[in-house]
Parts: sequence; structure tokens; C-alpha cells
Amino acid sequence: MASSISPATIGTLLDHAAIEKATGEQGAVTSMIQFLQNELADQPADLAIVESALREQSPAASSRLADLLNRHARNDRGFEAEFQARWAHIQAAANERTGVANSVIGDVSGPVVQARDVFGGISFRDSAQ
Repeated sequence: MASSISPATIGTLLDHAAIEKATGEQGAVTSMIQFLQNELADQPADLAIVESALREQSPAASSRLADLLNRHARNDRGFEAEFQARWAHIQAAANERTGVANSVIGDVSGPVVQARDVFGGISFRDSAQ
């Protein structure tokens, strides 16, 4: 069975990590980052990918980190279970704070909008037009 740690999940995690760092909060995201650092502490190249993603926070960094974590998850179901449990806790905490729960799961090949309040219209235009 393939693991389900997507680059979008990692991007969201990295966004939350930046917010916790900026606010000085030590919450579920900080705990997740510490878990990843501890799990990969004896693998310097893998740990460097985590540290790079935290600094870079780009789609490419999110993709590299997702690939790394999926590889670890395939080899260690305990790692995957712990990651997913911690991710669920992060999502629940975020939903409690905001009252909003958005997610897109799977491959997306077209425009996606996740919004709470939209005033006015939303349109998608083909750039060829």
C-alpha cells in the first residue's frame, strides 16, 4: 500500500511551522517537526532534507520532503502511523482555532479554490484565450 503523505500536506505543515516559529508557539506542529528530526537524526542526508524544507518552504522542497517521508513510511509502518496521528492532531487543532476545514486529496490537474467567504465572483480563464 502506498503512503499518502502528499506534497500539499507537507506544504501546509511547513506553513504552520513558519507560523509557530514566528509566534513562538510550541504546539503540535513543533512536536511534529521534532518527531521528524528525531526519527531521521541518524541519517544526516535525510535530516538535511527536513532542515532545507523548513528554510526553503517551496513546492520543490515540499515535494522532496514528501518523497523522503513516503519512502520512510513504506519501510516503517510505525513511522507512517505516528506521522498520520500527529497530522490529524495538527488539523484538529487548526480547525478548532479557525472553524474551517479545507482539504484537497489526490492529483489536481485544474484550478482549485478553497475559500471560506467569497464576495464577488471567481473565474478561471484559460491563459490561451
